[in-house]
Amino acid sequence: MLLTGLSVADARAEPIELSFGVASATVLRGIALGVGGVDTHAAAHYAHPDGWRASLGATALHSKPSPRHRWDAQWFGRLGHALRLDDDWSAQLAYARYAYRGSALLRRYAHDEFGATLAYRDLLYVSVAGLRRGRAPVGGSGVAYDLVARQALPMSLSAS
Repeated sequence: MLLTGLSVADARAEPIELSFGVASATVLRGIALGVGGVDTHAAAHYAHPDGWRASLGATALHSKPSPRHRWDAQWFGRLGHALRLDDDWSAQLAYARYAYRGSALLRRYAHDEFGATLAYRDLLYVSVAGLRRGRAPVGGSGVAYDLVARQALPMSLSAS
């Protein structure tokens, strides 16, 4: 899966950034959501100079195969604080909420998470997060680990 994103912010460090992307599938915590096809993503990110970060976004994903094609939405919000450790490394603590409208199948993946990330420049991210999903009988908790590599491409595109 290759995810490309277009950043509307220019090369300066702007406090607000808009991103748009497409993906061959939406994968969250190792689970492929939807039934495949091209999913679209949009998000707005705000970064305050003192380290506070906030994001709101949505992903439109295919949920039912033909003959009656249907789209569902993944909504997310994130609030966190980042700290620059040196010129190359940074760390962040963040709370995130993922919610779904549409199919009952996707709604069961709604969850809250609190995580910590260690980043090398804007190239490599290592994260660990505690997850909490709903209430009994389908609720539960767990831990997730992420390793993300990102490469800048021409025309404000990137590959992750």
